[in-house]
Amino acid sequence: MFRVTLTFASPLPVLLVALAGVAAIWAAVRFYRRIWRMKGAGRFPGLAVGLRAFAVLSLVLFLLRPVLSYDARNREDARILVLIDASRSMSVADGVGGVRRLDSALQVLTDPRSGILPALQDLAQVRLYAFGRDAIPVPSADLAKAGITPAAEVTDIREALQAAVKAEGAERVEAVLLLSDGLENGSASAQEAARSLGVRIHCVGVGGVAEKARDFRDLAVTRVDADRQVFLKNRVLVKAEVNCAGWEELSRRVQLRRGTEVLGESTVSLHPGPNEVRLSFCPTDSGSFEYEVRVEPMEGECLPENNSRYFVVTVSEDKVKLLCFESTLRWEYKFFRQVLVKDPTIAFAGLVKTNPDHLYVQGLSPGAAPAGGDAGAGLPASRAAWKKFDCVVLGDVGKEDFLPGQLESLRRYVAEDGGGLLVLGGRRSLSGEGLRNGPLAEALPVLLPADARELRGAFLPQLTPDGAAHPAVQSLAQAFGGGGFRLEQVFAVGAPRPGAQALLTVPGPGGEASPLLITQRFGTGRVALYATDSDWKWVLQAREKGGEECCALLWGQVVRWLANRQGVDPKEGAGLLLATDKDRYTLGDTVRVTARGPSVQEALRQKSTVTASIQAASGALNALAFEPAPGGYQAVFRPEAGGEFLLEATLLGASATRRVVVERNSREMDRLALDEELLRRLAGYSGGQYFSAPRAREIPALLSSAPRLGLARVEYGIDNSPALFLAFCLILTCEWIVRRRLQLV
Repeated sequence: MFRVTLTFASPLPVLLVALAGVAAIWAAVRFYRRIWRMKGAGRFPGLAVGLRAFAVLSLVLFLLRPVLSYDARNREDARILVLIDASRSMSVADGVGGVRRLDSALQVLTDPRSGILPALQDLAQVRLYAFGRDAIPVPSADLAKAGITPAAEVTDIREALQAAVKAEGAERVEAVLLLSDGLENGSASAQEAARSLGVRIHCVGVGGVAEKARDFRDLAVTRVDADRQVFLKNRVLVKAEVNCAGWEELSRRVQLRRGTEVLGESTVSLHPGPNEVRLSFCPTDSGSFEYEVRVEPMEGECLPENNSRYFVVTVSEDKVKLLCFESTLRWEYKFFRQVLVKDPTIAFAGLVKTNPDHLYVQGLSPGAAPAGGDAGAGLPASRAAWKKFDCVVLGDVGKEDFLPGQLESLRRYVAEDGGGLLVLGGRRSLSGEGLRNGPLAEALPVLLPADARELRGAFLPQLTPDGAAHPAVQSLAQAFGGGGFRLEQVFAVGAPRPGAQALLTVPGPGGEASPLLITQRFGTGRVALYATDSDWKWVLQAREKGGEECCALLWGQVVRWLANRQGVDPKEGAGLLLATDKDRYTLGDTVRVTARGPSVQEALRQKSTVTASIQAASGALNALAFEPAPGGYQAVFRPEAGGEFLLEATLLGASATRRVVVERNSREMDRLALDEELLRRLAGYSGGQYFSAPRAREIPALLSSAPRLGLARVEYGIDNSPALFLAFCLILTCEWIVRRRLQLV
């Protein structure tokens, strides 16, 4: 309630000052009374009395020092952030009368009778954001026409909170209002962000608990199990779990599809609870593809949105052929081989020099295995021989371990034939007598020093920004973030060459980052250098923490990236080729596309532009902007949804296509009941409160008591008013003029 009061700050008695003022006015009246009947005086005596009365009244006010106090809205630059969940789960229509959850959230804000948005705007500046994976600003002028749709495939509350607060400035945010069903499935929980952001978060839960209702009926594909890496023309088994709720028994059709094509189908009898369904298919094309398991909908289903589930499978023509050469049998080789021979997509072959004239051979057919003699005699001696392998791994070797011409043919195999090369850290290979001055020196992603220093300690590998987006080390952030996989020894190999990327680093002697895993493209091939030989201890010392799985994941990804088995679509023409940094992505990744080929160099010389587009599985077509870059043209885009995308480009009459797959977030529709518990925790951790949708109308009253949003008591001292002082002077001046007119001065 607004209050207005008037007080007097003068130490003088109010009554005494008032009586003195009345006496002064009475004296003025007596003084001018004798001239009221003078001829020609007119109305001037009355005007003089009035002016004298106003002057006396002004003087009284100065003496009494009145103070006017009133309540006013605080004018500090405080902001209220309103975050509206726009993920797919908000499309569930479980509100009263079949209203979608998103519509319920919008009604909380804009309903003509109970909407709280106008009241919030009276309190402070309101900033609206719609979020799924990202927080996107929404104009607040007409929220109903803003076009918010529940289409995001991820509910990342943590990222949305951090992005919105950072954009507005935490010091200006008085409160955050989060309207959501609480079905968080982002990369990390928002609970830690709620503790650390330093702003109050008030949560409004929208949605029902239909899954717990007695009349709830639903069919859902809750899990799909299939190999992620398979081979061409080999039958692939797909096991799906279909959950049945609300029916005792029914027969439904379950399909395995790719797009509109049905690859497999089975009619199954479903019982209450989870049911296993087995399907299979035989891939006829190589590449990465998105598949769908779909159960036929049933009339009366409460949630038809979860009747299908997507998964991605990469189909290879054959295994990646890997050749590893070591000058001595060391622990790094033993465990490197141990984890890779278990990878079904890799065919491992090893050559180990056990003494100056004998090789230990593993994984090579009898006709290909050397009989003995000089170690170099067992290695390929020509580009054609090297091309029998997709990737070559050099362990702790030196120039003397090769025959004349072998290193040069290996260099050309990488640069001209697109082969992959991995150099593992070792005292010989990284020394001045190793690979530093030989034909492979220019292929290495670092300029090796005269003698690579060996550093000892406890080094924790860290992903760089380049590494976080690189297919060779994807999925390793969580493993390294736990701190359980440390290295006892690394080599200081110097800074990466221009164009090379450090994917993993470790803290150096002076605190600066020292590169650990460095990659670069060399000609048409790919090269990587790993500056340690102590990661094998993860398999022994950190086995319970997943050390062997971590090594297998790291080396499997590095080898497959170096082999570049799916770097170029075979259907593309020779004039222009499109390549991506990987063939399959997860939602949120940035896709990097490179255009290269014979027409590219001529186009760069002519400063021509690439005309390109992206077509999504939904049929939507968007332009793709390419920019000139070293060696060709490059473009990046960030898919907003999962599925298969077709990239098409044209340059100087040459055209090319490239298909990439973005894995959908399968967790978005797994749980559909409102998660009140999570929203209560978020509010509690931040000092806020949780509200159901009907109680949301209480929020403006709650926020009005906040220091920067409530009423402030304003005091205005009238005696300090310049306007009053000027009026007093003006009145006295006018009275003097009147007195002069009456010839009294």
